[in-house]
Amino acid sequence: MLDGRYDDIKSDMVKFMPRVLKASNWADETGFNYRQGMRKQFVFEFEDGSAKSTGGRWDGMTTDFYSGDEVLQVLGGVDTVPFISGNSAGLVTLGKFLIQIGMSDYKDGYHIHIYEDFNADKPEIMIIGVSNSS
Repeated sequence: MLDGRYDDIKSDMVKFMPRVLKASNWADETGFNYRQGMRKQFVFEFEDGSAKSTGGRWDGMTTDFYSGDEVLQVLGGVDTVPFISGNSAGLVTLGKFLIQIGMSDYKDGYHIHIYEDFNADKPEIMIIGVSNSS
């Protein structure tokens, strides 16, 4: 688990960077062929909570996909590139937020606040907003 010190992980980030693949054969220097890797499918159904879709006055978003096991942290920022870290459940949940906000018809300025581990009792770690006009 990360202890919140960005500099400690900054030097270790190289370990997590993807390998450069040769476009001609999709194999890395070890010979592993990425085209033959295991395929996974992601299916996520949700209600479009935008006011345009619901006929309501305000935009809204469903958040009934939490399991309670999500871990999500954002380190760095301001003077450094943010580093997003989490367990599988936390990263998939963040992805669900991004898909839902990206595929719905929200008005410019609509935003959601994300808290550490998706727990409102913990610190706010990011705000995701819509800006379709830019």
